[in-house]
Amino acid sequence: MNPLLGGVLLALKGIGILLLVLIVLVGVLLLLPVGLQVRWTEKEGPVCRLLAGPLRLPLYPPPEKKKAKTKKKKRRPQKPPAPKAQAGESEPAPSGPPPAGAQGVPAPKADPGAPARTQPSADGLLAAMGTLGRALWPRRERLLRRIEVRRLQVVWTVTGADAADTAITYGRRIALFNTLLAMARDHVRIRADELRLEPDFTGKQKENRRLACQIVGRTYIIVVILWTLLQKNENGEIPLQKMLGQLSA
Repeated sequence: MNPLLGGVLLALKGIGILLLVLIVLVGVLLLLPVGLQVRWTEKEGPVCRLLAGPLRLPLYPPPEKKKAKTKKKKRRPQKPPAPKAQAGESEPAPSGPPPAGAQGVPAPKADPGAPARTQPSADGLLAAMGTLGRALWPRRERLLRRIEVRRLQVVWTVTGADAADTAITYGRRIALFNTLLAMARDHVRIRADELRLEPDFTGKQKENRRLACQIVGRTYIIVVILWTLLQKNENGEIPLQKMLGQLSA
């Protein structure tokens, strides 16, 4: 056999093996179970993490950047001592509060460039979920059958204008809640840990509200969802950009 032809065949064989390994790796990555961990409470607001096997990567709120270097403290030059008062002379007592920065205490400085952090409300979270549902609705049959909701926790309270209005509103909400849950279980596999809807006649149990779940699927499902959220809808809006605006409102 010609040595040149043998070298070409050997190179083609190596390229074929490399391509096969890459195809297997891509297939494994696309079939890897990934998902989102979503939690909302009245105190801390929404928290979202990316699940990829044992990894938990924070998505929202973004992690704060730590300062790499600390500022060194500058030594101030020592002032010469004031001359002592002679006998019979009294030093005048200082009137009024000491000025800022006196006695080595620096005056507090305000940072005008620091943005004020606001916690998204429950209305913003529900609006973002509605935008997500409308964006994925045309592909619901293909996507929902491959998604599983785990560790679902819903603890919510209902408060009306008075005791009678609270009881009536609670009856309507519990019926709506059960209907929506039954409809969702017809399309998505749901494993719930805690589902509670309670009347709150005093309005003091509002701080106990919380929502939490894990939405798990395969990598290729997440890729399809992200691609869908990045496409403009009939109104010319990008759903993902709209959801971020609703969460930050």
